[in-house]
Amino acid sequence: MVFDTECMLTDPVSMSDRYEKEREESIRQRHLHVDRRFGKLEDRDDVRAAARVCSAHPHVSECEALTALANFDMDEKSVINKLQSFEYLMQIRKQVCEKVRPLNEVSDSKPRSTPTSEAKNSRKNGKAAAESPQAESPDKSVDMTGWSEARKVAFSKRRELPNSYSYNYTEPGEEQTHGPWSPEEHELFVKQVAALGGWDALRKPDMKWGTFSLKIPGRVGYQCSNYFIYLQRLKRRHSEDDDKRSGSKVAKTMQTKQSESRA
Repeated sequence: MVFDTECMLTDPVSMSDRYEKEREESIRQRHLHVDRRFGKLEDRDDVRAAARVCSAHPHVSECEALTALANFDMDEKSVINKLQSFEYLMQIRKQVCEKVRPLNEVSDSKPRSTPTSEAKNSRKNGKAAAESPQAESPDKSVDMTGWSEARKVAFSKRRELPNSYSYNYTEPGEEQTHGPWSPEEHELFVKQVAALGGWDALRKPDMKWGTFSLKIPGRVGYQCSNYFIYLQRLKRRHSEDDDKRSGSKVAKTMQTKQSESRA
């Protein structure tokens, strides 16, 4: 901080005001710096908490875990317990799908791209004059009547993020199948599991269910994830029934041995 000696001698009041303003500005800059550092630390904590939630529930993605943590004020235990409910998991996935902005908002917010020097040279030479508009323009052969804005946005980014589109939507012209799974669909599901190397591959936090569903016509990624949850619950239920049956058999044998020993 530089002091003006002439100003101090002629007008000490203005000098004190100037000093106070500079001091307040330096304090404000320090507060902004501290806020930025704490903001980065909070972002790291969110990601770490989401990773712990995903490790407890492998079928939950990081985006779904962050959404659930935001609903419970970063309470990991409550989120882990609540995600055991299938209905709450469906609510979270609906919230994640509704976060996608409409197509017109995305197109308005993005700055217009300027042509590069290579594109200018290609236009001058006439080599790629017909190829560049086809690469930038959307596929006009796809009928998008009845599509939601979220699906249009996901379809426009399908080449960059194929898993995101297939997680919620089927291929163009393919109707989505609802309801219970047929035996043929179950066989296709098991084949996909074998191709990935076993059931443990489905428990990974970075499991791409959208890409997984491409081999099962009529089904999308979240349906495959829900079907895997259903199979896990069915397996757990059968194991509990087997334990109960084995326990009842042991109790009967013990009763028979006690009755024989008394006789």
